[in-house]
Amino acid sequence: MFASVAILRRMPKGLDRLDYRLPKNLLVTPGMVVMVPFRKNIIPAVVTGIYSNSSLPENKIKTIDSIINTEPFIPINQLKFLEEIAEMYQTPLGFILKTNLPPWKKRKISILNLKHLTQNKKTKESHKPTLIIPKNEKEAKEKIISLLDKQTNNLVISPTIERVWGWKKFCEENDIPYTIITSEYTEKEVFSIWEKIRNQESGLIIGTRRALFLPWFNLKNIFLEDDGDENHKNWDMAPRFHNRDACLILSSQHGAKFFTISVSPSPDTYYFAQHSTFKVDGELPILSMPEIINLKEERKNGNYGVWSERLKEVLTNNSGDVFLFLNRRGSAHYVGCRDCGFTAKCDNCHRTLVYHSAENNLICHFCNIKKNTFVHCPNCQSVSMVMYGAGTELVENEARKNWGNRYQIIRIDADTEFLSTPESNLPKIIIGTQMAWQKIDWQK
Repeated sequence: MFASVAILRRMPKGLDRLDYRLPKNLLVTPGMVVMVPFRKNIIPAVVTGIYSNSSLPENKIKTIDSIINTEPFIPINQLKFLEEIAEMYQTPLGFILKTNLPPWKKRKISILNLKHLTQNKKTKESHKPTLIIPKNEKEAKEKIISLLDKQTNNLVISPTIERVWGWKKFCEENDIPYTIITSEYTEKEVFSIWEKIRNQESGLIIGTRRALFLPWFNLKNIFLEDDGDENHKNWDMAPRFHNRDACLILSSQHGAKFFTISVSPSPDTYYFAQHSTFKVDGELPILSMPEIINLKEERKNGNYGVWSERLKEVLTNNSGDVFLFLNRRGSAHYVGCRDCGFTAKCDNCHRTLVYHSAENNLICHFCNIKKNTFVHCPNCQSVSMVMYGAGTELVENEARKNWGNRYQIIRIDADTEFLSTPESNLPKIIIGTQMAWQKIDWQK
C-alpha cells in the first residue's frame, strides 16, 4: 500500500504530492500528519490519499517514518476544500495545508489530544446560497443568531478585525458563547483555539479569513458579513481569493448552508440574487443607473470646490437623508510641493501621509505615525506646499458651512464614534467611509 502526501512547504508545481510506502501494520488515513524522509531530513507531511499501487518504480519509493497522531488533523471534507483552493488559485498544496494546522511546535504537537471524531457525511441535498438584506447592523446580527445550529459548528466571516470586536461586544451583551480567531492572535492562542475547534468544543466561531482554515468536522452554517467590503479580497499574498468564493467552496465541500448578509450587496452578489442563483431574504433593491459627473468640466467652468453643480442641485431640492460615500479619512489625501514634486510619506511603509485639520498634523493610517505639517518643502525649501484631494473631515466641514442650516451633518469613519444623534426634524447628510454602510439605517 502507498500513501500520497503533501510536504508542508512550498514545492515546485507537479511535486506538491509525493508517494511513500506504508510500513506494515501501520494504519494511516487521509488527513493524518506523518513524518517522512525527504532528502537528508525527516519532515512532516499530510496524507492526502491511500492507494494500492504507485506509478513510480519500487526502488524509488521511500517508506513513511512514523505518524504524529493516530487521529487525523484535518477532516476529509476540509482536505478537499484545501485541495480545491490550491488548484483554483495555483498555490502549493503544502503551503495551504500548513495554514490549516496549528503552529508547528514539535513538543506541543506530540502531546496534542485529538478526539476520535466521525465526520458527518456531506448531505445529498444541495443548499442554494442565501442573500439576507437586513435593515441595519443590529438586525443583521440578530438574524445570524436566529439561524445558528447549537449542535454543530457555525462560522461567521467578517471583513475586518474591528468588525470582529464588534461581534465580541454583541455576544457578551447578549450572553452568547463564542470563539474569536484573527491574525492578531499569538501562536499560543491559535494553538488553543485550533485544538478546541478540532475537538468540537465551540459552536459559534467568528473571525476574518483566517477562520476559513480550521479543522471543521461538523460545519453546518457559514455567514459572510457585508460581502461588498473590499477587505474580503485577499490582495497581499497567495492564495488571492475573495472570501465569498472561498465560503462557497467550503459550504459545497461540507454540505453546509451559506448565507451572505449585507445591506449593500456587491455587484456580483446582486447579480446572483437577481438571476435566482442566490435565494433572497429581504427586499432586493431595484437600482437605477448611476450618473457620472466629470469634475474636469467643473474645474474648466471655475468650480474648484468640494461640491459639483449637480450635487448642489440635488442637495437643494432633496427632502430626505443623503449619504456621501468617500472612502478616505482626514482632510486631504496627501500634501506635496508644487515646485519640486515632493510628497509627504511615512518613513516606515512609504505610503502618503494624510492631513487632519482637527489635529493640524499628518498621519499614516497604517503605521499610526504622526508628523507636524510642513510650512516649507523639506526637499527644496519652497513655500509652495499644497494639499490634494478631499477626505471625510474636509467634506464634513464644508457641509456644515454650506448646508448646516438645512441638514443635520454626521460623519462616520474610523476617527469618529457613531453615537445616537439628538432628535431633529432636519434631514441628514451622512458623510462616511466603508465603515458607514453597516451603521446607517437605510429605511430612513
